Order: sequence, then structure tokens, then C-alpha cells
Amino acid sequence: MRRLAATFALIITLTITAYSQGLGFTGLEQRIEERTSYNVFSGKSPYFKDCLDISFNLKLLPQSRFGYFLRIKEGGKDPRIWNMFYDGQGGNVIIRLNEEGHQSLIKAELPYSEIQILHWTDVRLTFDSVKDSVYLKIGEHEYKAGCKDLPERFSPDIYFGKSDHIIDVPTFAIKNLKVSDIDSDYFFPLDEYEGNAVYDLHMSKRGTVTNPDWLILESLAWKKSLRLHFSTVAGTVYNKHLKELYYFDRDSIYVCNILDRTVEKKKFVNTCPVNFKLGNCFISNGGDSLYVYELFFKKNEVTDATVASLDLETMVWKAESRSALQMPMHHHTSFRLPGSGDYTIFGGFGNMMYNGRFYSLGDDMQWKELWAERQDDSVKIFPRYFTSAGTDKDNRYAYVYGGMGNECGEQIVGREYYYDLHRIDLSTGKTDKLWELDWKEENKVPVRGMVVVDSLFYTLCYPEYKSVSALQLYEFSIPDGTYRTIGTEIPIISDKMRTNANIYYDEDINKLFATVQVFPDDISSNLVLWTMSFPPAALNELNRHNWFSIIPLWIKITVCILLLLVIITVWIVCARRIWYRKDVENGNKNSPDRKIFRSETRPNAIYLFGDFMVTDRNGNDITSIFTPQQMTILNLLIKRIRDNGMSSKRLSNILWPDKDEDKVKNSRGVAINHLRKSLSNLDGISVVFRDGRYIIEYEEPFYCDYIAFLEQTEVENADMDKLLCVVSRGKF
Repeated sequence: MRRLAATFALIITLTITAYSQGLGFTGLEQRIEERTSYNVFSGKSPYFKDCLDISFNLKLLPQSRFGYFLRIKEGGKDPRIWNMFYDGQGGNVIIRLNEEGHQSLIKAELPYSEIQILHWTDVRLTFDSVKDSVYLKIGEHEYKAGCKDLPERFSPDIYFGKSDHIIDVPTFAIKNLKVSDIDSDYFFPLDEYEGNAVYDLHMSKRGTVTNPDWLILESLAWKKSLRLHFSTVAGTVYNKHLKELYYFDRDSIYVCNILDRTVEKKKFVNTCPVNFKLGNCFISNGGDSLYVYELFFKKNEVTDATVASLDLETMVWKAESRSALQMPMHHHTSFRLPGSGDYTIFGGFGNMMYNGRFYSLGDDMQWKELWAERQDDSVKIFPRYFTSAGTDKDNRYAYVYGGMGNECGEQIVGREYYYDLHRIDLSTGKTDKLWELDWKEENKVPVRGMVVVDSLFYTLCYPEYKSVSALQLYEFSIPDGTYRTIGTEIPIISDKMRTNANIYYDEDINKLFATVQVFPDDISSNLVLWTMSFPPAALNELNRHNWFSIIPLWIKITVCILLLLVIITVWIVCARRIWYRKDVENGNKNSPDRKIFRSETRPNAIYLFGDFMVTDRNGNDITSIFTPQQMTILNLLIKRIRDNGMSSKRLSNILWPDKDEDKVKNSRGVAINHLRKSLSNLDGISVVFRDGRYIIEYEEPFYCDYIAFLEQTEVENADMDKLLCVVSRGKF
């Protein structure tokens, strides 16, 4: 039981650590009374014996570059105070540990590459009373200093941010705070989203904070960060290498630095040789150049180039080529090829046609068609525009999602909306269709960008046929297409064909960026930049103690009584089994011919007689990972294993009796996927969907006592010993 409790606590800790966003501190850029102060133990501080260990994740923010961020006040007869000071004004980052009013104990000097702005860095501070030493670890760097007469028992007041007369504090953030000694520890995920109370892992209120900036809110809603304007046709793109957003026309450019949040307008040395029509653009592989291209010009139109590059250091444009295609390809999508990094486009609309071909721009700056003759088993992607594309982190596959078009590519035939996902093998061009959704919402198209992270992809979708519309962030599962909406909506006016929206992800700083470029009169354009922290969170993922605190008291009391009854019942059952076993053993001594039937627990098994139990391929009891909903679905499907499973409609009626079938499809898909994930710990069993029914398929070495029971009852000469062993576990 102790081992199970420890395992459960570890799982909760890891889960919260993965999703906690942390606490942000406002510093010198705000008025004194608006700066953040966090008292870790606002009541009576606990005691820590022989050592005091404080660890946390630290993120430095660009608003201010110096100040005190941690202060520890030890009570007693001779109170001592230690503080930590950050100085990022020079060529390196300097973090000092000081004994306040006496001396500087440790000076840690690190290059910016080791403790970057907007990156999380592990920090650990340890006071060792036994060795009269203090240790500081920042990232992979460790420091040590002597510190005499440390107390054997610490009872510290620990402050982050403003404390007493210490008001020179930087802007920073922390998360996953742990305060401990060798016997006890207090863990603070800092995953709150409102209020001034701070809770530990066990939902006990420990500390208080004034002027908090709960970072989880940055993952719940898009934040408008920037608004710019050009009176001419302009383009926009994000440069992940330099952490800069560019918004430019043929004569000048806005350079928006994401890290220090500055905006600088620069004049080009020469005018861009490409005559902007759509402002299509991309960043070079190394991030040092910006490329602009136009795919189509009429014969009577004059332009010096169709592809041009801008040196971002010198601000000089260079004409690269006059390569063009046969149509403009409005609202095409793009991705990069592995190895060469060639810029590749797909889809688009122009000249009354939808495009269904791939074109790539190589080092020679000439557009060439890719994969014109694909393998016979490759699935064709129908011509379309308003489609979205992206590649996985290994650059093995590209994914194309959604859009609208038709099979032949001719506009006069009409168009239909697609909600399908295709996967392209970038080494061969072979295309597979992974799934197509039965879309029940209003029709929506995605933006041209897609963010692929592991088995998920994110994109923004909106009804482009509405003048006043809104972009919504969608999270899709790549294997099966289950999806959900996340975050708030972003307004967009989609009157003009040039209207352009896109999404970018920078994994270095865990940020999503959405750019919305609107053309009021089809010439001038307005750009709005929106930001959100990654991973994005839904409202139902808010932290554990806040939803607990709003549950009515009578429900909490009822749950406690039910839990107590369950514990008593389990104790009685276990006690009876022990007494029964003793009786059996005694009876066995007196009656040597008496037979005892027992069901032995085996690996790779599901038991439905007696207590529900599941063992994995190694024989470990993994019953606890199955939720009540998963148990219900598993019982229903196993009980109907001889009836070709259960229809999806019947399953929905049982699990969600008060909802319509079209409204529970997504919930049902998520529930089945969670069950499949839990069953992946076993060999020989799977849940398949065939002809509208969910079916359990099984083979050796999988074992189920109910299936073994059925097999014996279906034959003429049943093995009664096997039947009695099965039912010996208890009632079905």
C-alpha cells in the first residue's frame, strides 16, 4: 500500500510538473506597490533539520536586467539574511549569493547561451549545517562557499520578489518550487490561475503572493502584442533563428524583436526588385536572409524579378530569378524539404483553377514540379486552396490538412470543404490519406501554417466566407483525427482575397504566434500579432485545488463517507478471505481428499470475476490506470465478445444517455483512444472499429477469465475444475 501511494504521488507530481506554467513577477518597470512579492510560508514556517534545500525553475524576462529575486530570512537569536541578485546588464549573466549586510558568498558568471532570456533554467540552493557550507547550482554549473555557524534547525521566511525594503527586483518567473531537508519536502507547482493564495502539492494553503502574474493564463487566451500598418501591399514572416517578426513592403521593414519586445523600422538600401502582388515570403535556412516571391505575372506586367533576397544584416535586396508558374496560387501552403531545405509549396487558386501539385524552389532559384510521377499506391490529394501544411521534427513526413477545392481542379465544377489529413513521405513523395472527418460544425478552412508536435498538430481555422469572422485554435490527433478547440478566438476581417493569417511555433521559448494581415482596400494592410504560451491549455485543465475549492461542502462530505464505506468493505472482504483460507487449510488437514479451487493470477490478463483486475505483460497489477469509464467500456465490449461487439450508437447511449449521437462522437473517440492506450500494456488484445461496431479482438498470450468461462460452457464436456477455478475469485 505504501508503495502504491508513493507511486501515485510521483505520477501526480510528474503530471503537474509537465503542465504547470508558473508564477510571473513584475519588477522595476512597474510602480513599487505594483511589484510582485511571494512569501512561501506566510504562516508559521516549518523546521528543516541539518540542511535547507531550495530548488526551482527560473525564467528571466527581458523587461528588466537586474535586481534581487530571492531572499531568505533566518530567525533565532542572531537573525541572518541571504539574498540572490541578478545582473544581466553586461556581456554575461551574473548571479550572486550574498549574506545581506556582510559579504558576497558566491558569484556565478554565465554566458547568455547558458541562461537565456525566456528560457527555463534549473536553480538549486542548499545550506548544509553539518559542513557549514552553501551550494549553488545553476543549470549544469555548480558553486560552493563556506558559511560558518549555520543553524542546526532552519525555520526560514522565504521571499521571491519584493521583500521589506528590497524593492529593486527584476522581472522573472518561477515554477516547480521545492523546499526540503533530508526527511521532508514541500512542493509548489505554482499552477494557480487566480487569487493570492499559493498551495502545495497536497492542496494545503502555504503561502501568499501580491500582484501575481499567473502564467497559466498565457496558455488559455491569445494576447494582442503588436499592431502595424503599411499603405502598400506588404508581407510578413517570423524568423525563429533571430526571434524576430518582419513586416515589410518594397521600401522599408519593421523588425519586431520578440525577446526584448522592441520594434524598429528600417529603410532598405535599395527597393525590392519584385513588384509585390501578394507579398509571399520565407526565411532562409540559416535565418540570415529574407526571400520574397511572386508566382505569376501577366505578359504585359513589368517586374525586375519574381524571386529576390534581402540580406538582413546590410538591408540590401538582390534579384534572384524571373522563374514563374502558370497561375498565382492564392492561399497556397508551404514546407521545407529535408537535406536541401528547398522551399516547397502546394495548393492555391488562380485563373479559375485549383492547384494539386507540388513545386519546389531550389538553390538555382527556379520553380520545379516535385513527384510528378508518384508510386502507384500513392493517394492523390485533390486540388485545393486554403490548406495547411507542416513537417514533423525529424523532417521525415509532411502533413497536409483541409482546405477546399474539387477532384478535377476546375472552379466551374464547384468546390467542397475538406477535413482530411494526408501524409507525404518526403524521401519518395508517396502520399497516404490518414483520415477524413465527418465534420458537423460550420464549414471552416485552416491557415497555411501548421505546428506539428509529436502525435498532434495545431492550426487556426475560420469560416472564410464570413466578412466579420474569427480564428480558432484547433488541436488534432494525427493518428485518428480526434480534435478539440483551445484558447480564445482571434478576430479577422476576410473581405479581400489578400487577407492572410498564419501560425508559428518557437520551441526555444515555448511560444505560439498568430499573424493576422487584413487589407481594408486591397492595397494597404494592417498587421496584428497575437501570442500564446505553449502548450496551450483548455479551461477544463485549470489547476487542481481551484476546481476542488468550488465543490459544495455536502458533496465533499458525501464523497468522504463513501470512501470510508469502501475502505471498511474492503477490509471486511480481505478479513473474510483470510478466515476462509485458514478454514480451508484446517479442513484440508482433516480431509486429505478435499479439493481447493483457486484462480492463479497470470500476466497479460483481465479478470472480471470478483474484483476487477488487470495485469500487464510483466505480471504487474495495473488496475489503477483504468478509469471507471474505461472499466465500463471494457466490460461492455468483453460481455458482447460473442455478439460481434457493440455498435457505436449503443455505446454512446449507455455512456452519454442524455446527449445526441452527433454531439458525443468526439468524446467517444477520446474515451476509446484512452482505453487503447491503457490496453497497450498487454499483448494480444486490441479494440477495433469495424462496420460501425467496436469489437474486442484477442489472441494468445492474452487471457480473460470471462472468456475462459464462456469457452468451457460452450462445449459438451466442460472441465468443471477450470470453471470452479474461474468463479473462485468471486461473483461476476
